[in-house]
Order: sequence, then structure tokens, then C-alpha cells
Amino acid sequence: MNVRIIATTGALALAIGLSSTAQATVIDLNELRNDRNNTFYVYGPYTEPTGDYKLTSSNCPTGRNGSTCFTSTPTAGLGSLDRVGAALTNYAGGTMVSVSRVDGADFLLNSIDFAPLYNNFSGYGSSTLDLLFSFKLADGSSLSQTMTIANTPGQRLTATTIDFSSYGSLLSLGWTAKAGSSGFVQFDNINVAAVPEPQTWALMMLGFGMLGGVLRQSKRKTALTFA
Repeated sequence: MNVRIIATTGALALAIGLSSTAQATVIDLNELRNDRNNTFYVYGPYTEPTGDYKLTSSNCPTGRNGSTCFTSTPTAGLGSLDRVGAALTNYAGGTMVSVSRVDGADFLLNSIDFAPLYNNFSGYGSSTLDLLFSFKLADGSSLSQTMTIANTPGQRLTATTIDFSSYGSLLSLGWTAKAGSSGFVQFDNINVAAVPEPQTWALMMLGFGMLGGVLRQSKRKTALTFA
């Protein structure tokens, strides 16, 4: 058996295997699906099935578990962002919704799907939903940014996937519909990942370094091969 192939395969497996240890999670909310198309009420903060991440609302702070934080959007009627599983919206208009880790550690946020709450079949003109995002970065600093989601006339709704991967490690991300918008926004498919431990990063670099070294050696041997 070719030793070079074994080494290449081993280095590649090490690099890929270690890169997958970031523990990616997609909070798809599908366990909140209501087959009767009735609204599902979430009382108190929502913790996703793995128990690692939570959603909180300024309408029901932690410790007030009897308060209504969120409602699911039925797959019929209002028009849900997720026609197969479930999506959530803030229960009270204009409240701040936040995602964070249960243990308070920092995490990586890849993307979230957003959409207006209501259909826009009127055809009288597009409506916009201005969202104010509040970032709390891993170093303790904060920043804010406003983004706009448009709802095109004649469509059930216009869903938008917003990429947050460029912001690096976060302690939390909050969003709220700004004044002048409907005050409500649907959200779904919150794509998050744990921050790899330093030793994991080191092993990943070792794995990719081994792979690069094997490939360079292979190229040199190929160049010296004669017929």
C-alpha cells in the first residue's frame, strides 16, 4: 500500500475532523410546530433542545417565566417564514429579542433568517422592516447596526438570510423592529457554533500543516520522475 497516500489521507482526516469540532448548531425551532396551524405561545425564555443556547425578550426578562416571550407563526393565515417547521416572532411589538449561550460563553453566529410578520398582497407598494441589531462582542465592547428587510407587493412575504459571520465571537446579539416599522419580525434557522478551544485551533493548524507538507513532498517527487 502506498505510504504517501496513507499519510495524505491521515492528514486530511485530521484537519477535517478537528475543523468539525466547532459544534455547529442550527436553532430551527421545529419542535414548536403546531399541526393545527394554531399559534404556539412561548412562556419565558426559550432554550433550544441541546440546552446550549437561549432566546430572551425584553418583554419577559429572565426570572419572569410566566410572561409570554414569543409566539409561533402559523403555517396558514399570517404566512410563516417556515412552511414546514416553525418560526417565531416577538410577542409584544418593538421588543428586543436576544440570542446567547446559556453558560454565558462567547460563540460564533453564522446567520439568521428574518421575514416580516404579515403578508403583503395589497399591491399598493412595498413595505420595509427596519431592524436594529445590537452586538455584544467577546471583548465586552458593543456596536449597533440597522438593516432593512423589504416586503414585495404580491408576495406572501420576503424572507432574508442575514450573514453575521464577519463579526467574530459574540456574547449576544439582539434585534428589534425600529419605530415606523410593524414592530414585529419573524426569525428562524439561527446558525451558531461554539468557539473552538485554543488547543483545538493548534491541532487544526497541525493537521493542515501536515497535509501541506505531504502535498509539497508529493510535488517534488513527481518533478524528479523520469521515464
